[in-house]
Amino acid sequence: MEKINYNLVNKIKKYIRNAKHPLIILISGVNGAGKTTLAFHLSNILEIKQRVSLGSIVKTLIAINPKKKDYLKMNNYLFPLSSKDIQKQALIISKVTNLMISKYHKGGVSCIIEGVQLLTRYLDKRCIQFHIQITNPKKYNKQLRNSDTRNPRHLSENVFGNLLELNDILNNEMNLPGVYILENSKSLSGNINEVLEKLIINLNIK
Repeated sequence: MEKINYNLVNKIKKYIRNAKHPLIILISGVNGAGKTTLAFHLSNILEIKQRVSLGSIVKTLIAINPKKKDYLKMNNYLFPLSSKDIQKQALIISKVTNLMISKYHKGGVSCIIEGVQLLTRYLDKRCIQFHIQITNPKKYNKQLRNSDTRNPRHLSENVFGNLLELNDILNNEMNLPGVYILENSKSLSGNINEVLEKLIINLNIK
């Protein structure tokens, strides 16, 4: 397994300590793509204490208003979703996400936010976004079955197909300048190193 480049880690940690503005990282991708795992490891090695999963925010929205169909759809990928569905969800989520980004930016708090509905077009630009594409369906199937966020007994061929279609929708939405694309076919350490390299370039760290 590829080793994590701690030379880059140390440079970014130094940047975080001395920068005028906090480092805010967004990680998007379909359910089970590895967003939470990547966010967890990045927050640990970069010593970013604030980490937010939009999945927990969605569950809160559903608990507050359990009859609202738009909220219920946000947490249910057992059925097909269209690009229009995802954009509606992203608009709702962006209001919460942008409030968080503004709060963290104003308070000088670095953070990592991860979630499915992080469509770049609706989000505050004071952040750096990474998107995990599913390029290896077999590995993704295994990731889903080993994931705590999805019950394996629900992973029928139809559900798996729906998730791959959602992946295609998100990939089209993320095909924008400034969004860094990661691939689930790579190892975790490989994707961590790619994130570190892109952060060095984006933040102009020498």
